[in-house]
Parts: sequence; structure tokens; C-alpha cells
Amino acid sequence: MDPEQFIDRFLRIESREIIDMTLKQSLRSVVDGFKNLDDFGTIIKTYGEFRSAEEGHLTLPEPRTEQVRVPLGPDQEDKYGELVRKLGASDAWLTRWWPRVEKQVRTGLARSTAEQTYPLVVGGILTLASGKALAEGELLAPNLAGWQRFLELAPALKRFKAGIWVRG
Repeated sequence: MDPEQFIDRFLRIESREIIDMTLKQSLRSVVDGFKNLDDFGTIIKTYGEFRSAEEGHLTLPEPRTEQVRVPLGPDQEDKYGELVRKLGASDAWLTRWWPRVEKQVRTGLARSTAEQTYPLVVGGILTLASGKALAEGELLAPNLAGWQRFLELAPALKRFKAGIWVRG
């Protein structure tokens, strides 16, 4: 199977707005998911043999996590500041308009065949839902206020605090 056949058969490609390496928005093709995974699994099992690292006499390195901070140059600082202002503006827009558009967004997502789950509050209980299950309830806003509400309803996650959401 050549690479193009593989892509056509197993990858779901979509066009999306992305932020590129220069911090500019551009429309690009991205892998949005996978398809025909049963077929893929059959192919892998036909030609592959699966063994643990121990069975294969491999010594695995200890996992480690490292965070490296690299200072931004002047041009990068400018672009980053511009991006943060845009994101802040989008958060302000969502805070203002979400109460008016939430139902339409939720209804559109409920009709979707995508399997992506979204935070939905039904009867005061936080759930993750997709498809028709999104028809009822309240979809949490994709902004800081929505994240804070998520943490209120999922107290075990409070150790993450709002720092995860902060975009600046």
C-alpha cells in the first residue's frame, strides 16, 4: 500500500484554520481522526508480532518530563502579544454572546456525526456527551468562565486550577 492509499483509507483529513510557525493564521489540511480501524488492526496483526519489552529483551529508559523555556525574540514577542490580544478578545466575545448562541451551537453539535465529546450539564451533573445526547442540557462555554464551571462540577480536578485555561 503506498502512502496515498494509506492516507485515503485510514485517515480523516479536514481543512482547518491553524496558527503556523510564524504565528499567522492559515488554512491547512490536518488529520482530524481515523477511519477503518478494524481493517488497520487486521493488517497489523497479519504482518506484525506483538511482544512486551521484557519478552523482546529490551531495556526501556525511565520516562522523564522536562520543560524547557526559550526566551522569545522581539519579533516573536510582538506576534505573541498580538495573538494574546486576539484570544482575549475571543474570550470576551464568548462571555458576552455564549448565553445567546449556546442552544444553537449545542443543537448543531447534536446533529453532527462526529464522536467528539463536549462538557454538558444535565440536571446539575457534569457529563461528557456527543451526538444526540447534546440535545438537552447546557453546553459549557469554551472560555474561562466555562472552565471554572467545569472545575466547580468536577471538584477532583480543582488541583489543576484555572492556570490551564489562562492563555497569556
